[in-house]
Amino acid sequence: MVVVLLLLLLCLLCYLRRKKLKEREEKHQEEVLLELTTSERFDPKEIGSGGKYEVKVFSFASIMAATNDFSSENKLGQGGNIDWKKRYNIIEGVAQGLLYLHKYSRLRIIHRDLKASNILLDDDMNPKISDFSMARIFGRNESEANTNMVVGTYGYMSPEYAMEGIFSEKSDVYSFGVLMLEIVSGQKNSGSFSRNDHPINLIGYVWESWREGSSLKLVDSMLGDSSSSINQILRCIHVGLLCVQENAVERPLMSDIISILTNDSMPLPTPKFPAYLEKRRRGGHFQRPIRKLS
Repeated sequence: MVVVLLLLLLCLLCYLRRKKLKEREEKHQEEVLLELTTSERFDPKEIGSGGKYEVKVFSFASIMAATNDFSSENKLGQGGNIDWKKRYNIIEGVAQGLLYLHKYSRLRIIHRDLKASNILLDDDMNPKISDFSMARIFGRNESEANTNMVVGTYGYMSPEYAMEGIFSEKSDVYSFGVLMLEIVSGQKNSGSFSRNDHPINLIGYVWESWREGSSLKLVDSMLGDSSSSINQILRCIHVGLLCVQENAVERPLMSDIISILTNDSMPLPTPKFPAYLEKRRRGGHFQRPIRKLS
């Protein structure tokens, strides 16, 4: 009888210890995610230089003030009077932020809901990735995961995640590609375009225009004379199409995207067929159960 009681007590102690360790780990993960929401943009070169890299923080008050000052026609991904230099700074900043999440943070983070409304802009129009409510933490040797409850926003979700519940770094890359095309064109992916009387979305419109060699017509008219930046703009369109390719394996990593954006002479592969060419039902947040993959 005494032996049984001792075994029960030992099991209880093990259970309580495991529970405490799990709670401590969850708290640590929450602290990391909170830290990520307050991280400044960074230079990846600093991390590999052997010097101590210190994450800076910004003032939420300045973000709120800047956001509240936006006019209705000055919203990220919706056109307006954001000039190309600022738009490119936003693209670069978001790319660096995702690279930090995927590679350089203490824990590897997959955001899973990257979209225009989750990018905050400070007084200097520097971007900050926000809303980590759907984020997932990956182990160092984990390349992808699946879920039986898909959550996210139509128009930004990769096909493998929306249809099969599979998500990875490449899922965020897809969302980044959509965001990139929205910033260049000033149009939302959920908008409606027509091609031979057939409704298509922004990705379909960009793909068809790029294949015809008429990518310039995609550029937001609000940019005005952007002839001095035209090569950079066309390169962003090309990179955006690489990011939204249907096959996740074909999409570049965020480290590749940073290299492309910072090296104009770097050759670019030809984009392959993108996902979601046709107009889908109106975009918005959704949650639906699917069969979990074995």
